Amino acid sequence: MAVTVLESLDDVLGPGTEALVTTARRRRLLNDVAVGLVRDGRCFVRLFGKGIRLESRFELGSVTKTYTAELLVLLATRGLVKLNDPVAKYLRNPRLEDLGADAITLEDLATHTSGLPRLPPGVPVLGLDPYARYTSDKLEHYVARRGLNRGRHPTFLYSNLGYTLLGYALGNAAGVGYRELLRREILDPLGMSETALAMGQNQPTLVRGHMQSGIPAVHWQFDVCAPCGGMCSTVGDQLKYLQWLLEDTDRESFEPRADAMEGGRIGLGWLIGNTSEMRRHNGATAGFSSWISVDRKQRSGVVILSNRQVPALVNTMGARFDGCLAGREAGGIGWDYGRAMALVRDPVQLVAAPLSPLFSPVAALPFWLSVPVAGGIAYGAERLFALLSSTLRSGWHAQ
Repeated sequence: MAVTVLESLDDVLGPGTEALVTTARRRRLLNDVAVGLVRDGRCFVRLFGKGIRLESRFELGSVTKTYTAELLVLLATRGLVKLNDPVAKYLRNPRLEDLGADAITLEDLATHTSGLPRLPPGVPVLGLDPYARYTSDKLEHYVARRGLNRGRHPTFLYSNLGYTLLGYALGNAAGVGYRELLRREILDPLGMSETALAMGQNQPTLVRGHMQSGIPAVHWQFDVCAPCGGMCSTVGDQLKYLQWLLEDTDRESFEPRADAMEGGRIGLGWLIGNTSEMRRHNGATAGFSSWISVDRKQRSGVVILSNRQVPALVNTMGARFDGCLAGREAGGIGWDYGRAMALVRDPVQLVAAPLSPLFSPVAALPFWLSVPVAGGIAYGAERLFALLSSTLRSGWHAQ
């Protein structure tokens, strides 16, 4: 695959696009960035940051979900699974009631309409490396206790747990496990030799990630939760993935299947925006943000990899670059995308990380309840920390 390394994004996307990135970096909203573009059948890359190369790996976060969804389609095409199969069919000890008419299906998981909570209960939501110790045994124990019926009127609820379960079920259906399935069905056929799941192995070209405030972040490791966000990759490998996606812009995963947030729709893994031709997904970990999008009409694509946790900013840039490929103007950077708040929040998280198991039960609550509960606990912890700090300072002054 031939890749042209650009000196400026303006050369492909038009005036103002280079400034979107350079301005954000100058204002310390971004660290290093790799941008990949597919336009008119050609691949382009623009690299920002000292030492960033085509071979530099970034954590992809939830962009991994698109790979998991594509695996579902590949296995369904071969008849190994069906989209309406109950997910319980591919677990160790399925309950009979989880195989009935109200059972959560593979398609429910892929479209975030299963009703499962966002996070697996037991994951330390404030932990610095939250998914590392969540195993298949814990997953099986949870679903055996909860059951896998979706309820009568499921609605869109974005769920890392759902994609964890989907990838686990697909690996079981194929008889090889998710990691090997991903390698065999997508990575090897596309020649994506610089992409891997973060499952404890050494990755020498993985760049250092940063929290939104700029504090260096811990690299995330995964076990059974890898299908929801465990991939690490390079901009070059993501361009190979984009080209493969553009070979068939009418692929089954792109077809709208359910309503999503803010009036949008969702296919199998892919979010569908305000126009019917765009397919996209973003991702974030503790130290990285990512974006991938496909314009079916223009037959173009964008990938953005950043080693800073700034998903709102990267989402904005991704949408702007999509617009530029369609002939619109780039616009500018209007605010700090939460950096000022992060300067307070990130140090508090570092201090609170040892207490993260106390927050784990919150993940099992419904989304509308988990947010205020988590916020209340976080506020209480922050006030306690402030009180202790004030007491210590008073003691020091008294001496």
